[in-house]
Amino acid sequence: MTHETFDRHVPVRPGRRRAGRPRTWLLLGAMAMALALFATSCVTSDQTTVFNQVNSSRTSRGVRAMGSNQWLSDFAQNWAEFMAATCTLGHSRNYASANPYRWRSLAENVGRGPSLPAVHNAFMNSSGHRRNILNGNFNYVGTGVAKGCGYYWVVHEFMQY
Repeated sequence: MTHETFDRHVPVRPGRRRAGRPRTWLLLGAMAMALALFATSCVTSDQTTVFNQVNSSRTSRGVRAMGSNQWLSDFAQNWAEFMAATCTLGHSRNYASANPYRWRSLAENVGRGPSLPAVHNAFMNSSGHRRNILNGNFNYVGTGVAKGCGYYWVVHEFMQY
């Protein structure tokens, strides 16, 4: 099990609004709704299980649930499949640079185990992984799950946007 966190400060001057921000939020909202409709047919049941495990752990501890993000889920799924195919546990090397959003911070959890509950319990028993899962600054998560080499390979991609 490994975890990694990336941070990038995006400065905003106090009392000043960014030009075009309301329009941007409307556009992002419309895109999110369209992606949500599309995402329901693209996410596997194992990915949904992992997504629900993460949000259940958050809400049971008073932390708001995160939204799903299709780009994060696709990235996480591709990385989980790569790890399962190569039987190698490790962080993706280009998660921060490949992410197309103007993110403020990112984190990634990767793990493997005999079952999805076992992997989630291992994440929650690891201080770094648990810190990423329960970080109230993250508002989106993508999950990936693959089977290979006798394990479930699980990836969480967290983003503060």
